[in-house]
Amino acid sequence: MRLIFKRYALFLTWLVALTFFLAACTPDYDDPLLIEEEVYLEEVEEEEEPPVPLEEEPEEVAEEERWSDEEQIQAFDDFLEENFIEFVTFCILTLNSYVRNPENFGITDVPVTWEDFVTTESTEEGTNITLEWIETFDTFNREVLTPQQQESYDILAWQVESSLVSIETPMYYYRSSLRGSNGVHVLLPILLNEFSFYNQQDIDNYLQLLSEIEVVFLDAILLEEIRIERGLAMSDRVINEIIQETQGFIDNLTYNPLLTSFEFRMHHVDFLSREEIEDYIEQNRYIFLNDVVPAYENLIINLGHLLGNTDENLGLAHFPHGQEFYRLRFRAIGSSYTPAEWFDLIDQRFREVSDEYFFLMMMHPEINDYFAMGIHDFETPQELLAFQFIQASSSFPPMPAGVTYRIERIDESLGSFASGFYMVPQIDNYLSNVIYYNPNLADNNEFMYSLMAHEGLGHMLQFTTAFYSDLHNFRKINTIGFTGHVEGWAMHAQLYAYNFLNLSEVNHARLTVWDEFSVLYGAIIDIGVHYMGWGLEETLDYLNSIPLLEFIPDETLIDSFYSTIRNPARAVPYAIGLIEVRDLIQHFETALGDDFSMLTFNEAFLSKGPAPFPLVRNWLEMEFGIESDDGGMRRGIFR
Repeated sequence: MRLIFKRYALFLTWLVALTFFLAACTPDYDDPLLIEEEVYLEEVEEEEEPPVPLEEEPEEVAEEERWSDEEQIQAFDDFLEENFIEFVTFCILTLNSYVRNPENFGITDVPVTWEDFVTTESTEEGTNITLEWIETFDTFNREVLTPQQQESYDILAWQVESSLVSIETPMYYYRSSLRGSNGVHVLLPILLNEFSFYNQQDIDNYLQLLSEIEVVFLDAILLEEIRIERGLAMSDRVINEIIQETQGFIDNLTYNPLLTSFEFRMHHVDFLSREEIEDYIEQNRYIFLNDVVPAYENLIINLGHLLGNTDENLGLAHFPHGQEFYRLRFRAIGSSYTPAEWFDLIDQRFREVSDEYFFLMMMHPEINDYFAMGIHDFETPQELLAFQFIQASSSFPPMPAGVTYRIERIDESLGSFASGFYMVPQIDNYLSNVIYYNPNLADNNEFMYSLMAHEGLGHMLQFTTAFYSDLHNFRKINTIGFTGHVEGWAMHAQLYAYNFLNLSEVNHARLTVWDEFSVLYGAIIDIGVHYMGWGLEETLDYLNSIPLLEFIPDETLIDSFYSTIRNPARAVPYAIGLIEVRDLIQHFETALGDDFSMLTFNEAFLSKGPAPFPLVRNWLEMEFGIESDDGGMRRGIFR
């Protein structure tokens, strides 16, 4: 399965915090003039004198009615910009990740600290800030905004609906910072390896963060202790897996990526003398050995103290508010379907795809020969990606002029992190991009082709197009959390790229059907475990009912269950995103007939940036001038 991880995974936690700011209420405006008139009439009756004409007082109006249309438009732009600035200045790491020149955005001072990087409490102050944000958001009148602003308004209003639940029932403790392959013990080294050095202050900031990395680990352990108190303890199996990953990272002290990557970057800066460079390299090594390694060692010790709280391996459905939290994740992903509705949809499609592949195997015994043949003759990932972009020119828009990219190997000490990933570039430096792949899979001919299509033709084209566009900065960065849109597009690109190869019809079907089967496989287990409440036995019962899985060893199915326990909702965006994008394509093919163009559709889809699918559907219907059918994937209602 291609469960590919991007930089925005870090910001899923931050998205929850942001969601607290995305709630709306409708204030009741009493009319003081009417009240005064009632009192006056009563007084007239008592005195029986002719009324004395009074100067009419101006009627109080709502805040948005005091503004001219132009003022509302400017105020809403300012509001979006404030949200963008707040997001990228969450901490120095986010700022460095997303912004090349902070001063151009009016950003001058961001504390160099890990404070609040891991959320360990829900505060009254935070709730009050949220309520103030709600009042501000509610002052805007959508009807007077520009068309693009109305789309941004729709996105905020979408998030508003689920944010009220988060305010009423804080659920920050459902997100473990250690659980899963994107735990902070694995994630931070990757993000720090990509910390950009544009001046000496950047280097100093990096070294300070590195020296204080234990703060994150201590907060992560504190969060786990809170989770234990609330009945959300991790099983011993999961804890031992995390311990193994943590130990693996510090086993190789000589060629650890926090040493080699730093040294590589330092030798490419042009603002330091050779002596200063060597001094910084020595500082980094000292901090690594005396701060980072002990922090990892202490993390292992503290993880050991968490052992023994439970031997059970249960999904979110077994915990208080667990299903509610899981439903909110689907809303945040950008779907209007509930998990139960998605289970029915995916179950149906999963069985169909399974039957399709099973039929291929039965009718075409030669299908097994294709696995050893390979599907291309390219020797490097660079050649692969260049080929895909050339072949895509008639059906996909080109990347903006000047875009460059590197393709790098993931360090072996972080090999469990992902099969590959694309690093979202800085918003004002989007011409520079990097894609990573797992070296353990470098010799897999088919995998490397699909990975380059997913990360390159998929994500790199997606984000460079958005960052080049005239969309507001809010639409470029703050909406990355709509991972259904993000991964749905990448899966669409991945599967479409098989059309570029000279393959037999059977071989083409083998690849596309299996890739779809893989993402549906992960999603159906995810929903079953975390929403339907499946344990291991129920999971195996379901999987064993799928004929195609008779060929998969039980050990693999069991590993899939435990991986799902560790990574709630991780597989879901790939499956629901692919289904949603395909539904959109089918909808517009039907509506436009011979006028439908895949190139035009892809251009229009990318022009909107990440957003919930029902909103994208509405916007594209207006853009293409077709009537809404109120069908397809829009029928789902969030509950």
